[in-house]
Amino acid sequence: MAKHITGKLTSKGQLTIPVELRNQWGLEEGDRIMFEIDDDTGALIGMKPQKKKSALDLFGILHVPGVTYEMEEAREQFQKEAAEVTMSKADGVN
Repeated sequence: MAKHITGKLTSKGQLTIPVELRNQWGLEEGDRIMFEIDDDTGALIGMKPQKKKSALDLFGILHVPGVTYEMEEAREQFQKEAAEVTMSKADGVN
């Protein structure tokens, strides 16, 4: 059975997503909503949450044929390089 839930549009064009939907979809601040619109009528067909991504969520998005990665090795390398950058900035080295 279909359910109707309303949100509120602010003067800045921001749409308030009702707490019931935020909880159901697991939405957090910074997440996005994709709106599906009918090309002919302009009517809203549906909405889909688009969770924000971390750097690790994007791991493997650019596949290089013939190259494989071990996730744990990649994570350790990422953490090592991030620590080196942090330390060099703390030391005033660029």
